Amino acid sequence: MQPTGIPDFFVRFLTEPDDLVVDPFGGTVRTGLAAERLGRRWLVTDWMLEYLRGGAELFRGCAGFGLHPALATLD
Repeated sequence: MQPTGIPDFFVRFLTEPDDLVVDPFGGTVRTGLAAERLGRRWLVTDWMLEYLRGGAELFRGCAGFGLHPALATLD
C-alpha cells in the first residue's frame, strides 16, 4: 500500500481545488483520500471490489458518504 503522501503530492501539483481526479487503478483509494482532503472531486475504479470496499471505510465519516448495496455485501 502506498503512503498517502505520494498521491497528495501529485494531486497538489497537478490539480486545482474542485478539479476532477480520476484513478483507474484505485486499490486502497489513497488517491481518492488525498483528493478528498484537498477539496478535489474524485473517481476511482478497480477490478477488485474487495479493495474498493476496504477503501470505502476511509470515507465513512465524510459528509455525503454512501455505500452501494453491491459493496455492502462484501466482507
